[in-house]
Amino acid sequence: MVLKELLARWNKGILRGAQRKFAAAIGVKEATVSHWAKGDFTPDENLRAKIASELGVTPEELMRCFKSKNRHSYSGEAGAEWRAQNQSIPVIGAITGGAFSFRPDATPEEMLPLAYNTAQKVIALKITGETLIPAAKGMDYAVISMQNYAESGQLALTPKDGKHILKYLSKKDAAEIIGVVRYFFKKP
Repeated sequence: MVLKELLARWNKGILRGAQRKFAAAIGVKEATVSHWAKGDFTPDENLRAKIASELGVTPEELMRCFKSKNRHSYSGEAGAEWRAQNQSIPVIGAITGGAFSFRPDATPEEMLPLAYNTAQKVIALKITGETLIPAAKGMDYAVISMQNYAESGQLALTPKDGKHILKYLSKKDAAEIIGVVRYFFKKP
């Protein structure tokens, strides 16, 4: 069984609107449930019992929904490779306002209990200052896929005057790309 089937069953057989209602029922953002349903992440261990109880399954049955996907995440070990395991995303710097500094190779300040399904290295930046990005308001972290390409309309991490900024790319933008924001995350 996959999580979408459990959500539909929980929502009286109707998938439409189930993620939004379920997110409200367990106290997380709808985007978080969406990422779980797509298989991008597995729920944090602290939430699994609550999620399973709400869905009327055991925690083991819940986690079987996530076993078939190949997840890539940071191992957390210095110099280690990215591996297909359910581990954590390193927080390696902070967004403190418009322009900010960070080092992609920095020692993690903390680890987010999430996994991300991508071949690129994934890092997180803690949001500690005011931001002009509407999607980031009220969020704690920006999760970024470290890559040198992005599509028009994506929120990219780019260098500027010896620091870094986040900016939405336009079709005519020729900015150097360091990474792409995949989503913003609020710790429960």
